Amino acid sequence: MMKKDFRLFITSDIISQFGAGLILVALNWYIIDIYHSNSLIAIVANINVIAGILISIVAVGILKCINARWLVISSNCFRIFFIVLALVLFKMNLDKKSAIYLLALSGGIGWNLYFPASKDILNSFTTEDNALQINSFAEISMQVGLLTATLFSGILYRYVYFLL
Repeated sequence: MMKKDFRLFITSDIISQFGAGLILVALNWYIIDIYHSNSLIAIVANINVIAGILISIVAVGILKCINARWLVISSNCFRIFFIVLALVLFKMNLDKKSAIYLLALSGGIGWNLYFPASKDILNSFTTEDNALQINSFAEISMQVGLLTATLFSGILYRYVYFLL
């Protein structure tokens, strides 16, 4: 049973990492395509990183008070809410830069809540004998998720554009 749960965890971790990477990569390509602005990319990166750093300071405290599984689900719901909100702003031709900033903010906060909670869940699968193997799988799932997101977002952006 534990092997099945671990496989499900790694699969869901890859999907989550894929989603986080997909938004950030496509967002950068959109900024270059529409605004031709490296400085806007820098602003978006800074929003993402600073939001992530700030939430990381309190994430461990939150994790001590809240179940890790619930925090993982909540962080994904948080990201989904802000992605939908940004897409509504894009679709209604409202302030597109605000939508871009929302996506950067949601990525920074959502991913930095998700990451420590997912590692806490990962600890439930870890024993002294398999710690190296389990942590290696977790690192690989993050890299696979982010790298495949880069490839996939490039293909999507190239052939179906940003809003689709």
